[in-house]
Amino acid sequence: MSAENLTLASYRANLRKTDLAADKMKGGAVMAWLVKRVLRVVYRQVCQGRPALAGALASNDVEFVFPGGNSFAGAYRGKAELLTWLRRFGSLHPRFTIHEVTVGGWPWDLRVAMRFTDAIGDDYRNEGVELIGMRWGRVRRIQVFLDTERISAWEQRHPEVTTGATLHGASMR
Repeated sequence: MSAENLTLASYRANLRKTDLAADKMKGGAVMAWLVKRVLRVVYRQVCQGRPALAGALASNDVEFVFPGGNSFAGAYRGKAELLTWLRRFGSLHPRFTIHEVTVGGWPWDLRVAMRFTDAIGDDYRNEGVELIGMRWGRVRRIQVFLDTERISAWEQRHPEVTTGATLHGASMR
């Protein structure tokens, strides 16, 4: 084999590797774009009091973890508890803005990090991150990280929000 053929052969081999890497990047970019679009639609609907799509995308044994010592805090398991929490949140008509979404992993072990801000009325603003674990398009786990002191202070200014609010297994009265 001549030196020219070796060079051409190595060029073609490297080109194939580059094409494969580009295909993988395109696939990852498409997945990230799709996840971002779906998240924006889901959260818009939740804020409008319509969490049905969120429930449809959740696995039956979904786990939702919300931090703090406030009436929203807890570890919720299953679709029913997740939907109860989302209905309560949506009933407050929050303004929820997704600023950044990062997606990694494979469809059977997808990890999503979402940076957001939310506001309720004129006197509550917060920002945080949600870590979302997915498997084959189903949400398995959501863990929220935000300033829980802001929520507690807001609840003290608005005790009507916590009156009768039991999230585990029952709707808000």
